[in-house]
Amino acid sequence: MHPGNNIYLRHFKPGMYEITAFGIIALAILVRILLIAYGWPHTESDEGAIDLMALHIAYRGEHPIFIYHQSYMGSLEAFLGAGLFHIFGVSVFTVRLGLIIFFALFLISMYLMTSLLYNKKFALFTLLLLSLGSSSILSREVEALGGRPENLFLGSMMMLLASWLALTYRRGISRRKQLVRTALYGILGLTTGLAIWSDLLILPFVLMVALFLAFFCWRELRRWALACLVSGLLIGVFPVIVFNIRAHSGPDTLSAILSVRQGPQSFATYHLPRIQGIFATVQESLPHATGAYPLCPVELSPFPEHLGPHGLQCTLAYGGWGLGFITLLILALLLAIAGLYTFWSHYRIKKISSEDRQHAIRHAARLVLLGGAGITLMLFALSPQTALLPFRSVRYLTPLLVAAPAVIWPLWLGASRIQQLNSLKRATIKVIICQALLLLIAVTLLLDTINTFGEIPKAQAVTQHQTRLIQDLQRIHATHIYADYETCYWLVFATNEQIICSALEGSTLYSFDKYTLYGAIVRRDPYSPYVFPLHSAQAATFAQKAAASPHRFQRLEFDGYVIYRPMASLPPTTFSKRANRETF
Repeated sequence: MHPGNNIYLRHFKPGMYEITAFGIIALAILVRILLIAYGWPHTESDEGAIDLMALHIAYRGEHPIFIYHQSYMGSLEAFLGAGLFHIFGVSVFTVRLGLIIFFALFLISMYLMTSLLYNKKFALFTLLLLSLGSSSILSREVEALGGRPENLFLGSMMMLLASWLALTYRRGISRRKQLVRTALYGILGLTTGLAIWSDLLILPFVLMVALFLAFFCWRELRRWALACLVSGLLIGVFPVIVFNIRAHSGPDTLSAILSVRQGPQSFATYHLPRIQGIFATVQESLPHATGAYPLCPVELSPFPEHLGPHGLQCTLAYGGWGLGFITLLILALLLAIAGLYTFWSHYRIKKISSEDRQHAIRHAARLVLLGGAGITLMLFALSPQTALLPFRSVRYLTPLLVAAPAVIWPLWLGASRIQQLNSLKRATIKVIICQALLLLIAVTLLLDTINTFGEIPKAQAVTQHQTRLIQDLQRIHATHIYADYETCYWLVFATNEQIICSALEGSTLYSFDKYTLYGAIVRRDPYSPYVFPLHSAQAATFAQKAAASPHRFQRLEFDGYVIYRPMASLPPTTFSKRANRETF
């Protein structure tokens, strides 16, 4: 039996490790609650769309399966936010609080899983790293954008259940224990189904877990366990099945995912080689996804001629971090494979003991984590979006956090060997390097978190600017407006739908309404004003259309926006002193 793991296989007795883990988790939650309480990060329209979904679920009886205008990201965040609205009231903070609940569950399951597959001391260190993070990581954990913190929890829970079931499998157990295990298979299936519904990015880990269970639990799966596993899976993924059965007029989930992976058709004109995506993954996407931001806090361009004055420095810093991650991933794979090879060699010679079998299962479970991470990285690097938008595609690497302990393990293993030496003087260079790298990772993530608090004033300034825009729109009685997408949905939610917005995008001002009812309401009002950022493509296009139109508009400027109001819609009003007026 692996040292320190009996606690998870028999009776749970909290000790110093568990108390320390509770403290770390509580601190991590407090950090995130403080950030969202002070308005970081500032809200945007992607988040506003999910906030509105929660509002409609809570008070209109709607039950959306996926995020508005999509067919591949589930609405778990919105449903949890809707429930919390009845307790804490309607606000962006309330929806984000639901994400923090998901994140807390993720930390708990990661601690239990890491303790089960490695040891408790390493589990605490992993927990500490996961409780920290860059602004990029933290924003993905607290901002309601769909399929992020909930999939971290569901993915880690899926691994925890599968590992526990494999490690505790015995022949001839009592009927009561068989019933408990059968129920756990059903919970595992439900967890997997919910993860697939939430975001298909978890599929590489689902595939690896399926292979793992088929290899170590095949005798049990030939009975009722398989039926319960499949039943749970079907229940969890049932919303996806229903949607795709009804998807006659729109894209099905798989087609939508493939379309997103390929990116817009305009990407095809760049003809970038596959190697460009690999370079972009190593030097920008992977470092940002895993917390290397303090090393060089700028966004690189995938094109060498656009790197700027700090291009070489940042390329080396980010490239070193990305290559380091991949090197650790490969080393961890080799360690897991070597452990399994040793088990297989003993198995061919003699009958293995229960302890040997559990060691093999742990190595295999680590291989599952690393395989899921490797497949995720490979698919990401080969995507055309990665080559052109490496920073903005970082969210697709979020599942890598589930594999964090497996990736870091080689460093921990190398650094901990100093404890086996009789004297510090006998510490090897290898041990010192491993310790230094672990310290570098921890310090970098700590600086990440501290730097994030420094971004609060900027986020608050954006929020104040958004508030002024709402006040000025209310002064001119603009209740139905056309606007760019980035303005529409946060504005509708912030006004509790007192201002209804229809989104117009691009230089052609094409309609982009995630919630079609809003577009219908605005179009029925012939005097709806047009509200665009002052120097946007939409503003320039509409200025040309307004000049050529037979209708007269009043042009206003305030809060960095330009507003065109049809003349017949001008009631008596008090204009802000910041507004510039012009009629044509």
